[in-house]
Amino acid sequence: MKVIIFIFALLLGMQASVAQYFDFDATAIPVYDKPYAAYISKDIPIDTIKQYLPVDSKDSDNEIWYDFNIIDTSALRFKIRYHIDSDCMSYYNLFKKSLIDEESWRNPPVKEGWVDKKYVHVRLKGRHIVEGDTPYFKLYKNINDPKPEYRFIVPNGHDEEIPLPVLEIGEGRWLKVMFYNHGMYYEGWTEDYCDNFFSTCS
Repeated sequence: MKVIIFIFALLLGMQASVAQYFDFDATAIPVYDKPYAAYISKDIPIDTIKQYLPVDSKDSDNEIWYDFNIIDTSALRFKIRYHIDSDCMSYYNLFKKSLIDEESWRNPPVKEGWVDKKYVHVRLKGRHIVEGDTPYFKLYKNINDPKPEYRFIVPNGHDEEIPLPVLEIGEGRWLKVMFYNHGMYYEGWTEDYCDNFFSTCS
């Protein structure tokens, strides 16, 4: 089955060996001490991950983002080990102003906690059979299936703009992702993604 996938059709938002990033639009991500709470009233965050990725380079002094690895998973959340990225300007500026020492800047404090899966993303990366042809994206029902359940055609140049929320982590580079296309919900396993928000992974 072939389906045309468009960049406006996606909604929402990886074990330690797979890189990933937080949803760009999430400026405050709650961190919990449990994989879920039996009562919503008791589901109180122990930390908040605040990120800011300015579109305008003039505001780069305020940029802030985090590096993290997934170390455990539940049905609703990933347990992550995270720290602020020492390359982001807001943290570097603290060092320049002598508000933190060099050791703290080069090795930011590491924390652990559970975050909702909807915040963890990778980006679609279209594959090419032959250089210059139309890229495609394969989605498998199961990792070991010999053929994909779906093969989506990706408009040239748009793959880097499509976020894929992560549901589960498999072996190697396999990730289970979800998205909507033409009002239809899809989820499945894929290796066709880019895990670096600074790169097109081309």
